[in-house]
Amino acid sequence: MKKLLAVLLPLALGAVLVNCGSKEETKITPAATAVTFDGAAKAALATNCVGCHSSAGTKRGSVALDTFAGAKSASVRVKARVTDSASPMPPLPAKLSDADKKTLTDWVDGGALEK
Repeated sequence: MKKLLAVLLPLALGAVLVNCGSKEETKITPAATAVTFDGAAKAALATNCVGCHSSAGTKRGSVALDTFAGAKSASVRVKARVTDSASPMPPLPAKLSDADKKTLTDWVDGGALEK
C-alpha cells in the first residue's frame, strides 16, 4: 500500500501542476448591472411616456411616471403595456425603441429599483 501511494502521489501532484500551467484563458463575465429608475428607466420614461403621464396638471394618462413612486406603483402595468402588441404604449403611430423596451422590462423584472 505504501509503495502504491509512493507511486500515485507524485503522479497526482504532477497532473495538478501540469494543469496549473494550462494555456487556456478563463474568461470572467462581469455580473449584469441592475437597471434602476435613477439610472436608465427614468430616461426611457421621460422620452416616451412623461408627455402624457406626468404629475403636472397637463397629464392625459391615468398614472404619473415622472416620479419613482408613481413609476414603481405602475411598474407591472408599464411592462404589460410596453410589451403588448395589441394595445401598446406609447399609442401608435409612436413606437418604443427596442432598447427602451428592454430597459423598462429589465427594470420591472429586476424589482423596479430606485437606485
